[in-house]
Amino acid sequence: MNNILLIDDRADFIEAFTEDCAAKGYALYSKRSLAGLKELMPAIHHKLACVILDIKCLHTEDQEIEDPSFITSAITYLDQNFPKFPRLILTGDDIEYEQIKKYYRYEDVFLKTTEDKDRLFVKIKYYVDNSDELRIKRLNPEVFDAFKTGLIAEFKETTLYRLFKIAEDESFELNHFNSIREILEDILIWINAKGKLPNSCMMYGGRPNLEWSYRYLSGLQVDLPNGGGKIIAPEVILPKHVSRTLEMVKQNSSILSHSYSDKVTINAYKATLYGLAEILIWYKDYAKSNFGL
Repeated sequence: MNNILLIDDRADFIEAFTEDCAAKGYALYSKRSLAGLKELMPAIHHKLACVILDIKCLHTEDQEIEDPSFITSAITYLDQNFPKFPRLILTGDDIEYEQIKKYYRYEDVFLKTTEDKDRLFVKIKYYVDNSDELRIKRLNPEVFDAFKTGLIAEFKETTLYRLFKIAEDESFELNHFNSIREILEDILIWINAKGKLPNSCMMYGGRPNLEWSYRYLSGLQVDLPNGGGKIIAPEVILPKHVSRTLEMVKQNSSILSHSYSDKVTINAYKATLYGLAEILIWYKDYAKSNFGL
């Protein structure tokens, strides 16, 4: 994933920048126009770390005069077809640089100076080094949105990325079900902290009892041990499909995380992981709707 796409209409700059990239171990694809961007992105986006755009460029390959409307059209195209795909803007014009910084405050903009190109390559290195993680997050945006609001500890975001990468590589082991269960437990701990899951469903040490939590949040009766009585929630928290999904994730992540002699395939792992993903999406929406997060 050390491939970069450059859209720039100046042949001399493309040649020089190709050499700069090669010296740092990066392969550069290039096109001169918006049409070229639209041609290459669908074909090679899966192996690109980032896209670099000139501000004034061409709309078609046979156009001769660069067009200042290029950058707006290119950004719109990428936003609509490749949302959150890493992109950088590179220009040789000081006035254009100031204008783009003013009107596109959230874009990374660089000048074609030696100092700024050094900064540019620092950013490129970040995208190259983290290309797999960024790609997987782009493929599952709603799932990873839960971490942006602080609903789950930030370091667990890396855990979830690794779980998705394991699914992609089909390299799972039974102990990976432990990590799935831990994220599920974190969700239940948060719900308990918000008063929607009673302390009677929690165990010593503050971790949730998964069976009691599932039953309570689903509106089912919970029979507590040692004379604890029976409890039932005053309201059903989980939608029916989330309730059934949570039950499946609970069962698989508990049974398969320990010694298990029967054959387990990648399908069971993916089902459990994507079940957790559905719960995370519900969790994020539930927190937003009920607690403004």
